[in-house]
Amino acid sequence: MNTKNQKEQLRKKFLKKRLALKKAEIVEKSEKIMERIISLKEFKEAEKICIYYPIKKEVNLLNLKKLFPKKTFFLPKIENETLYFGHFKIKKNLKTGPFGIKEPPTTTKNLIPDIIFSPGLTFDLQKNRIGYGKGYFDEFIKNIRKISKKTKIIGIAFEFQVLKKTQIITTRNDQKQDLIITEKNIYQ
Repeated sequence: MNTKNQKEQLRKKFLKKRLALKKAEIVEKSEKIMERIISLKEFKEAEKICIYYPIKKEVNLLNLKKLFPKKTFFLPKIENETLYFGHFKIKKNLKTGPFGIKEPPTTTKNLIPDIIFSPGLTFDLQKNRIGYGKGYFDEFIKNIRKISKKTKIIGIAFEFQVLKKTQIITTRNDQKQDLIITEKNIYQ
C-alpha cells in the first residue's frame, strides 16, 4: 500500500471512530489528558504554549488557559495558505477561519513557543502523526525546529487513536512528535 492510500484509509477510519464519541466521553478523557499535561516538567516550565481549537470531537485543551492564566496561549490561524499562531486572549474575540475553525484575529509572526500541542487523527508508537492532510502543522513544526531546539512538539489524541501494531508510512514533509499524550499514556 502506498503512503497516500494508507493515510487516507487511516484518516477515514479514525475520524469515524472519533465522531462516534459521546460528549461526556470527550470531556472526561480531555480532563485526564490535561492532568497528564499539567504533570509534565516541560509544561510547568513553559511560558508560551500553542494549543488548537478543537473540531470534529478532538481532545479539548482550551481549559488550560483558564487553569493557567499566567501562561500565554496561542491558537492557529491560516493566512495566505500558511499556519501561524496568534495570541488567545478571550473566546469571544475569535473569528471563524477558512476551514470553519475559530481563530484569533491576529498572528504573532516571530513566535517561538515552548510547547506546540498538535492534534491528529492518528499517531503511531514511533511518534509519527496523520492530520487532515493539508500539512499546515508539519510545515510550522519544520520551520520552528530550524530555529529552536527547545520547542517541544506534543501530539494529543485519545488512546484509541494510537496505532500499536502499525507504523505510519511517512514522507519527508511529515514531522515526528517529541511525545504523544492520551488519557492513558505518555508515549516518549
